[in-house]
Amino acid sequence: MFQRYEDEFSELASEVGQKLKRVEQQPMTHDDAEEELDVVDELLGELRTVTRSMQMGKRDVPVAERPACERRLQEYQKDLERLTADLRRVRRNAAAKQGRTDLLGDEGGPGGGPLGAEAQRRADESRKLLDVAERGRSSLARTMASLEHTASTGVATLENLKGQREQLGRSHDKLKQVDNNLDLSNKVLKVMERRAFTNKLIRYATIGILLLGILMMVWRIFTD
Repeated sequence: MFQRYEDEFSELASEVGQKLKRVEQQPMTHDDAEEELDVVDELLGELRTVTRSMQMGKRDVPVAERPACERRLQEYQKDLERLTADLRRVRRNAAAKQGRTDLLGDEGGPGGGPLGAEAQRRADESRKLLDVAERGRSSLARTMASLEHTASTGVATLENLKGQREQLGRSHDKLKQVDNNLDLSNKVLKVMERRAFTNKLIRYATIGILLLGILMMVWRIFTD
């Protein structure tokens, strides 16, 4: 199951990389670029779902193989973060390019006069605002990743606690069984003690009867 998730992740990541490269390198309109980037965004959503499935699926992996799966999962999460950052960068560059085109127009090229300089200044300001927004999104993405990691750690801790609780329950059952066995042993020992005491009484009574019989025989001999 984990291997199937890995194969699916590789296919989706490859498709995302190809689409981002095509938007960066091939000439296309802003609308076409946005449409392509929207598809990339959907693919990244599928990648997030796959990584969460990996997180859940590693529980079914044999214990000896879990550390290796955990390391690969961390690498996949880093790849997802990198692809997400690439998407934001490509989208920001496309928006900045479209902003310069809208502001400059045909008169905004080099040597376009004051209008071109003002438009360039506005484009630079727009790019700075986009950079600030990008840093905010990056910070939010890191926070979300940290929360997901904390959640996964919490799930693993709960699983360990559940296993320990089950182990304690089994130990309690064993101790209860041992206690029952001890009670039974004590009862058997008490029965054996009572029987031993009874046997002593019978033995002493038998000896007393024999002695009494011997004394009576001796008395008869001397009286006759």
